[in-house]
Amino acid sequence: MTSSVSVSHSDGGRVARVVLVGEHDVVTAHELSRTLVECCAAPVEVVLVDVARCTFADSTVLGALVGSYKRMTARDGQLVVINACGSLEKLLAITNLDEILCAPDGFNPQDPLASGR
Repeated sequence: MTSSVSVSHSDGGRVARVVLVGEHDVVTAHELSRTLVECCAAPVEVVLVDVARCTFADSTVLGALVGSYKRMTARDGQLVVINACGSLEKLLAITNLDEILCAPDGFNPQDPLASGR
């Protein structure tokens, strides 16, 4: 299975949406980490990480997400994982990372600037 990481921007560049497709592990972690670091260095307020089409993720993915979450919160930004399902949803729950990374109730990914955290 191939994997990909893509980025799009909305709200005048204030929101970055990172979409993970396929299997992401230690082999693909460099591309994901690089993409997230670039997003966190850009003048965005929110980084949405859409994992709806991510079929597998290991601890290197979690490490990249946590590191980027720390970068964003250090500058009063947000990193929010949306559409977690299947094994990734379970992995986030087991590690309690769903508490800090996943979108809270009432969060609207269509209007993340209004949703707040």
